[in-house]
Amino acid sequence: MTYSIVELSENVALGKQTFGTRTSYLAVDGDSTIFFSKCTDTKYAVTGRWWKVDLLKDYPIKHITIYRFSSLSGISLHVNKENQEPELCHKDRILGAFTTAKKQIECDRVITGRYLNISNFQISHNGIYLTLCEVEIYVCSVGTYGSDCTNFCHCLNNERCSENGECPSRCADGWMGSTCSQICDTGMYGAGCLKLCSDRNCSVETSLCNHISGSCIGGCKEGFGGIDCVKRCEDGVYGAGCRKKCSDRKCKDNLQCDSKTGECIDGCQPGYQSIDCLRECDNGTYGQDCLSNCSARFCQAQDKCSKIDGKCDCLEGYQGTDCTVDKRTALSGGANLGSKDQSSIILETVIVGLVIGWNFMMKLTHDIFTASVEEILP
Repeated sequence: MTYSIVELSENVALGKQTFGTRTSYLAVDGDSTIFFSKCTDTKYAVTGRWWKVDLLKDYPIKHITIYRFSSLSGISLHVNKENQEPELCHKDRILGAFTTAKKQIECDRVITGRYLNISNFQISHNGIYLTLCEVEIYVCSVGTYGSDCTNFCHCLNNERCSENGECPSRCADGWMGSTCSQICDTGMYGAGCLKLCSDRNCSVETSLCNHISGSCIGGCKEGFGGIDCVKRCEDGVYGAGCRKKCSDRKCKDNLQCDSKTGECIDGCQPGYQSIDCLRECDNGTYGQDCLSNCSARFCQAQDKCSKIDGKCDCLEGYQGTDCTVDKRTALSGGANLGSKDQSSIILETVIVGLVIGWNFMMKLTHDIFTASVEEILP
C-alpha cells in the first residue's frame, strides 16, 4: 500500500502566530484559495519582502507546501530554534522556476526548529514582492518517522520521535529497541520489557500476557488488584481484584479484614458471628462474636435479649441495663450479689435458711426447757 506524505503527517503551521504584514495570518488559516483577498502580500509592507511563522515548539522540518497568487521565484526558506541563527532550508536556484500556483518544497536536509522564515531575495523593483495564499509545514505524525513517515516509533507519553526514530526519553511500556518499534519478548511486559508475566497473581496462571499492561485474562487472585495483579489489596478492601469492601461486613473495625477472604481480623461487631461476620447471633446469645449467654443474666425471658448488648426486661428484684444489680443490695449499699452466678446465690440462700432455722430451733428448745424447770421447782 502506498502512502503520501500528507496522509501520514500533519500540518503544524495551521493557525499558528505569524509575522510580516497585517494580514500575515491569511497564510495559515487553512484556506488555500488562490484569490487576492484570501492571501497575504508584502507589496505595501514597510518591513520588507518576508513572512514568518512561529510553530510554538521545535519540529523536524523538511516538507513545505506553498500556495501563491503571483510569480514567486527568487525565494529562500530558513528554519531556526529559539535564540539561534537561521539555517537555510531551501533557496531557488533558477529565477522564474516557480510558475505554478502550488509548490512543494523539500529542505536540503531535515532541520529541527521552531520558526520558518520565507523571504524574496531578488533585487527590489516594481512588481517584486511576496504573496502567500497558504503555507503548510508537514511533519511526521506522532508515532511515525522517516522521509515518507512510513516508519513507526512508540515513545513514552506519546512523545514525537526524531527523524531517525529515536525517542526523547524512553520507549513506551511494552516496546523496546533503538527506535522503540519492537514489542517485548514473549513472557515479558511493561516499561523496558523488564517485568515477567509469571510474576503476576492471575486467577488463571500463565506465562503469557499483554506486552504493554500485563493484564490478566480472567482477573486476579484473591487479595490482589491492579491491571497486572501485582498490587496487594489495601486496607478496607479484599477479594479478587480488591473490589469488595470490608465495611460491607460487620467487623469490629470496619476497615480491617483479611485481604483474601474478608475475615474480620479483630472479630465481629457485637451481635454478629461467622468468618464474614454477616450472620446474627443465635437466640439466647449476644455480644462480640456471640460469646455471651442471655441465660447468665436475670431476665424475664432468659432466651431473649438484645443480640448486641444483651439488654432485657429484668426479673423482680434486679435492675440495671444488664439486670445484674440486686435491688436489696443496692439499697443497703452492700455488695452486688447479682454479679455472682445463680448457683452461688442459691447456695448462699440455702445456708442463710439453715442458719435461720437453727437459731429458731435453739430458741424454741430453750423456751421449752425453761418452762419445764419452772413447773418442777416449788
